[in-house]
Amino acid sequence: HPAWAHDLATYRRTASLSRLREGLMSVVGNHRSDKVVLMADTNAWAWVPSREIAEQLRFPDGHLLCTRLHKTCCHDVDFPDWGTFDRIFTNFGADMHTRVFFDRLDLPSWAQQGAFHKPVLARLSSKGAGSSDGADHKRDAEPSHAGPLHGIISPLARSSSKGAGS
Repeated sequence: HPAWAHDLATYRRTASLSRLREGLMSVVGNHRSDKVVLMADTNAWAWVPSREIAEQLRFPDGHLLCTRLHKTCCHDVDFPDWGTFDRIFTNFGADMHTRVFFDRLDLPSWAQQGAFHKPVLARLSSKGAGSSDGADHKRDAEPSHAGPLHGIISPLARSSSKGAGS
């Protein structure tokens, strides 16, 4: 609620991230990858930095990138300034570009109901990090909405430096 104190002590005391943290730790622990993408409805207000959420989640070490904050929540409260819940995190890459679909005026009729969240798209680019060809690579994370404090956690497979037939 926007009337809550805008300080990190309040967030740290009231954030309920244990299920998401457990899911993240489970996926990271069960896969042989050091690169992770997390897309989540964090329920974190605009004044909570994404870095704080990553620290609370014990996000894996690496170069932390996060989508820019946008008013994505929710239709039923007219997408207020504090409704920046939907965020995408990675622990790798050189740059992340954020795109949010729909503004208040072009929201499709099927989305004009309840607590609809606007989809967020992240374009992640890297400068050949871990790539054998040295080219810039871009990956688009598909727009997603996950329920409260749920997310999609995706470890990326390690790329092999050996070519086909090696």
